[in-house]
Amino acid sequence: MKNVLIVGYGILTKEINVHLKNAGYSTVILSKHREKSGEVINDLREMKISPNIILGCFKNWQDSKKFWFKNSVGILINRNNSICIEMSTLSEEYVQGWYKHIESCRGYGVESPITGSKNGGKQGTLSAFLYYRDGIKNQEIRLFFDSFCKNIYIFSNLSNPTKFKLLYNAWGASILYSLKEFAPMIQSLEADTFLAQTILKSDGWMSLVCSAKLDQVLEGNFDDVHFKLGYMVKDLIYASEWFESNQLLMFELVKNEYVKKCDGKDNFNKDFSIVAGDDSKC
Repeated sequence: MKNVLIVGYGILTKEINVHLKNAGYSTVILSKHREKSGEVINDLREMKISPNIILGCFKNWQDSKKFWFKNSVGILINRNNSICIEMSTLSEEYVQGWYKHIESCRGYGVESPITGSKNGGKQGTLSAFLYYRDGIKNQEIRLFFDSFCKNIYIFSNLSNPTKFKLLYNAWGASILYSLKEFAPMIQSLEADTFLAQTILKSDGWMSLVCSAKLDQVLEGNFDDVHFKLGYMVKDLIYASEWFESNQLLMFELVKNEYVKKCDGKDNFNKDFSIVAGDDSKC
């Protein structure tokens, strides 16, 4: 049986843990915010297994660094030649340093930003963007991700999964923000409002976005969290660092609107679609 240490307990790791156990993995969750139980520990010294795989999912690169660069974690990795999976979307510069550090600890680094939100986590249909060194651990890595992913994309160069995920999120955030402008206009169709919403959610290239987020925006139901606004803001800031040499005027406008929606309000933990909501209601 393969032993997995999951570091960080959130929307995705909660669901991933279920799929891993169903696939036969033995899991332990390291979390400072969860009550200690049979599978949850609050301190690494409480761990009774030797993890073949360590899965990290963190709020930002600072939290990631606090864990991975601890001496005790380096010793653990070295002792087990662990596969070390960083699932967070972080900065390009940090990912480069993280990967070198894992290799210096005799670990097997896997850069692995994930997309698919809460529904994908529950259904085991997430998409993973991976980079890892080709070698004897390939099959083990593939089986691990197969337990909770529908699509697995292997990139050729280190940090390209992170750069792609930042691009992916920035582009998606920009499309979502457009709902703020156009979604309220659907109401002007009066008796045909419902028909218009049905078309938008089911027909044509816009249907993927609208089927996922249109109702949530119109209803103002931002407590149903699929991806936190605060995490999207973090990703947009990291993307901005990468995009710096490019004059992406629309992106800067959108990023500033997300930051403004998050700042000074209790919106960090709301669903990121709140950025397209009615300002008078959120």
